[in-house]
Amino acid sequence: MKRRLFLASSSPRRAEILKHHHIPFTVIENKLSSEILPETPHQIRYHLRKLAYEKAASSQADHRGLIVGVDTTVWIDNRILGKPKDREEAREFLAYLSGKIHFVTTGVCIIDTILNKTYKFTDTTEVRFLPLSEIDIQSYCTHYPVLDKAGGYAIQDHAQTFVETIKGSYFNIVGLPIEKLLKFIRNYAIV
Repeated sequence: MKRRLFLASSSPRRAEILKHHHIPFTVIENKLSSEILPETPHQIRYHLRKLAYEKAASSQADHRGLIVGVDTTVWIDNRILGKPKDREEAREFLAYLSGKIHFVTTGVCIIDTILNKTYKFTDTTEVRFLPLSEIDIQSYCTHYPVLDKAGGYAIQDHAQTFVETIKGSYFNIVGLPIEKLLKFIRNYAIV
């Protein structure tokens, strides 16, 4: 089955992952006006799949093919660290993650608008940060964009030097668990 692939995300990082894997796609607008996550990670997988579905479904009437909606967040202990509201909160997030294990979870929804089928999944990666100094944190928050990143960091930026260990998909931390996505789209000829 031939399908066009539409990415309902303006994230350049997600687009780079698809390009890196030579998957043809078209970026479309994420029409979802608000993205509300729960206060705690108790049902985070459910909520991320729901948000991903809402992102994909909001464009369903406008495109024929596979629409991919995605949402990623960071959580630790009983706390969700979404996108920080300012640099001070980004510094607080990084200080909280310092020397600890945290989790990056991504919800993905793929809607085949031709067959009217929906596929949803989540992927979680465990990340352990090295202990970070105040200077490390201040420097990172000054030199890198932190406000549009869950947890206040991007692994592909200098933050990779913060990482002691990763268990799971590196690409999931960037924002798109490509390994699992490829399993879902392997039965399609993406054009």
